[in-house]
Amino acid sequence: MGSISLNISNKLYHKFELFCEKIGTTPDEEIETFILSILDDDKEITVEYKEKLDTIRKGKFFKVNNFAEHFGL
Repeated sequence: MGSISLNISNKLYHKFELFCEKIGTTPDEEIETFILSILDDDKEITVEYKEKLDTIRKGKFFKVNNFAEHFGL
């Protein structure tokens, strides 16, 4: 498989890498799954992706008034 480059800030990508590591996957896998879910003609998502979304939805959330300030962006 060939490689591509994305214009994403290093800081954001590093946070995404840590997130992926925490859930036992890689940024490449997550980005590919996301793109495939958008491009899928039959609009059917996999059971695995649904489970990941459920995990995210049940996560611990907190209110952020100013995203950039809160995350130091």
